[in-house]
Amino acid sequence: MKVSKGCIKPLFVCVGVQKGGTTSLQEMLMQNSRIYLPPEKELQFFTYNYNRGNDWYASHFENASRDQLVGEITPYYMYHPYAVMRMRKVLGKIKIIVLLRDPVQRTISQYWHSIYHGYENEDFERAIMLEKTRLAGASIRLRRGERVVSHQENSYIGRSQYRDQIKRLWRYFGRQRVLIIQSEYMFEFPERTLRSIYKFLEVEVKGEVIVRKSNQNKIYEPGKIGKAEIESLRKILDDSYVFCREELGWGYRDGWDW
Repeated sequence: MKVSKGCIKPLFVCVGVQKGGTTSLQEMLMQNSRIYLPPEKELQFFTYNYNRGNDWYASHFENASRDQLVGEITPYYMYHPYAVMRMRKVLGKIKIIVLLRDPVQRTISQYWHSIYHGYENEDFERAIMLEKTRLAGASIRLRRGERVVSHQENSYIGRSQYRDQIKRLWRYFGRQRVLIIQSEYMFEFPERTLRSIYKFLEVEVKGEVIVRKSNQNKIYEPGKIGKAEIESLRKILDDSYVFCREELGWGYRDGWDW
C-alpha cells in the first residue's frame, strides 16, 4: 500500500515518546515556514486509522506547498507494535525523530495524564500492577486495526521500556535515519535542539533560531506518589537507563542527568 503518485507525503515523522515533549516540539517546528506539519497533531494513521487508507492520510498534507518539508507527530507510533512496519511500507525510508524522557518521570507523567483524561481510576501502585492484565491480548486486536484504549493509555511501564522500541526503529529505518533527543535537553536548550533537528532534516537555517518558550511537562503531583514507589519504579525500568547509557552513549560527561 503506497501513497498515490503526486500526493504529498511526510518525509519525517516524530514517533514519540508520549509525555516526552512532542507538543512543544510541534510548536517549535511550526515556527519555521520551510516545515509543514498538519494543524491536527497525532493523526494516528499507522495505528487505529490505518484502514481509512492512504487518500485519507494524504488529505492532511494537501495544504503543504511543494517547497516545504512535510512531517507529522504521533507519539503512539513508537509503542504500537505494527505502526513502524506500516510506516516503512507506506512512506519508505523517511527520517525519524524520537524524544526520550527520563523513564521514571515519563511513566509518572503518563499516569497523571490518564487520571486527568479519565482513563485511570486506580492509585499508582495498583495501576502499575494491573498493566500486564489490562494489555493481555491487545496484539491481535491492534493488528485488526482496532483502538485498544488500555494499550494506548495504561501502558505506563511498557512505553518507558525504550530498548526494544528504539531497536525496532533502527531495524526498519537504519540508525542514521533516526535522531534521538533527550527531552530534558530540548527544554533546557531549545535553540540548540532545533539546529540539530534542522541539520538532520537538511533544512537551511539563516541567522538566529528564535524559539518561543514552551511549558515543560509536569512530572507528578508532589506528595501523591511516595519515595518507595518511585524507587521501585526505578528498578523496574533500569534497563532503559542501561540502554541509553550503553547503546546511545548518554553519560554524565555529555550532560545526561537522569
